[in-house]
Amino acid sequence: MSETPLHDTNTPENKTDDFAEIFEMQAADRARQLLLEQENTAEPANSKLRLTRRGKAVLGIAAGAAVTAGLLTAGISTASASAEPSFTPSVEQTTYTAPSGGSLWDAAEQIEGSEKVDTRDLIESIKKDPTNIPILEDGLQAGESINIPVHVEPK
Repeated sequence: MSETPLHDTNTPENKTDDFAEIFEMQAADRARQLLLEQENTAEPANSKLRLTRRGKAVLGIAAGAAVTAGLLTAGISTASASAEPSFTPSVEQTTYTAPSGGSLWDAAEQIEGSEKVDTRDLIESIKKDPTNIPILEDGLQAGESINIPVHVEPK
């Protein structure tokens, strides 16, 4: 007795079913392959930033420059804010009237004993005198008069 198949495998319906089954297997294989590729190329979630030697050197130099600039700025502002004059001005004052082209430097040099002290300190002292502040807001102009000490003594 010969065996006869229960259904004919060459019918169009069976061919379509076989094709669909093959397509599904290929799609599943391709999906598995894509997942494996993603797993192999994806970086772990806890990966850390890594610097090269050159990157570390550049970062170190930049940080050092920032710290140095900050320290220099703080040192300069502290030194100028806390510096005391190197002299004691006299209580007695006189009036200096600025000639054309005159300056605070010229006024400071008119003070007796000014050659023994720093002229910049004398100028700062003149600027801080309450009677001179309104006059010196726009700078010393020709014909304006300011108060200056008669003499100074070095400390």
